[in-house]
Amino acid sequence: MDPDNRRPVDYEIRRTLLSRITSEARYGKREWLRAMRQNWQDGAIKMALTNLLLRFRADNRELFDAGEYVLLNARGALREKVCGYTRKHEGRSLMIIVSTDARLNSTSFQQTRLECSDEPHYTEWRDLFTGRALRGEQGKLHLHEIFEDLPVAALVPSEGAQELV
Repeated sequence: MDPDNRRPVDYEIRRTLLSRITSEARYGKREWLRAMRQNWQDGAIKMALTNLLLRFRADNRELFDAGEYVLLNARGALREKVCGYTRKHEGRSLMIIVSTDARLNSTSFQQTRLECSDEPHYTEWRDLFTGRALRGEQGKLHLHEIFEDLPVAALVPSEGAQELV
């Protein structure tokens, strides 16, 4: 059970939080997300990431409605601690990668790579959450780079990346 759903929702706090998130998201995304991660108990980071993904989904409906779902494989020491998949449709892609253990930091994943050989024509990706560019190497992405800021990433090919604020 999601612990956030065990108590009544304070809608006024959520409205205030969403307003703050949408106004602050324009400035220093990485620092902003790191600060929210430090205070994860207030729910701001969960709301911010959900808001970004829902906005991306609204702008890319066909990718979600008709897109193909491709499971990604990880290789290395912590391959069992990663879940990843790609949504693909008509030349558009979204890659979601999640650490299944949020207590692990990026250094923990030094010896673990994500295989994205199904996306060979994309070598550079951009994280929708942080705005960071990530380079693939022979169909693989380094998980210690992906998880540098957060234990989750939403990557789009840099060629088709769009700014979400």
